[in-house]
Amino acid sequence: MFSPLYVLLYFSGGCMPFYEHVFIGRQDLSEAQARGLMRDFAEILSSGGGELVREEYWGARALAYPIRKNRRGHYVMFHINSPHVAVAEMERKMRISSDILRFLTFKVESLSDGDSIMIRDPAGYTNRRRDIVASRGQRPRAGVRHGGGASHFAARDAAVADDVHAGTGSEVVGDSSA
Repeated sequence: MFSPLYVLLYFSGGCMPFYEHVFIGRQDLSEAQARGLMRDFAEILSSGGGELVREEYWGARALAYPIRKNRRGHYVMFHINSPHVAVAEMERKMRISSDILRFLTFKVESLSDGDSIMIRDPAGYTNRRRDIVASRGQRPRAGVRHGGGASHFAARDAAVADDVHAGTGSEVVGDSSA
């Protein structure tokens, strides 16, 4: 698969680059089959002279939009210390495989210690998103006019005018005698 000369030249040059790789497997795979895919791709990396530092199975999760008629997918993350050719070979096999919906590889400076946020706090993103939406307050519904046709800024404009006339405002609008 990889020429011995390339591997010898590459390894004599020092350390290998680090990668974070995420892929999504089809929804109709069982967890055992998804873990089998993880083993298959780990073997491709090791045969190319690379090392799979850590693997994380995130489970079957809902997709943001349907991909090839799948609404869910098995998410997996690899932390890789490997030459580029091994990662390229793994990606080539993923493109060919009908079990892989999507994949994405990032080259990183160093691999993070510990588990990813998906393992530490799987519901955290959803809860944070709900808190953000709740903090915005009640939004006006589409098509509903506020104040019986008056501007919905009328209350604010009246409050500013009261402050200016009472002398508590920071500036007097329309006064040029400064």
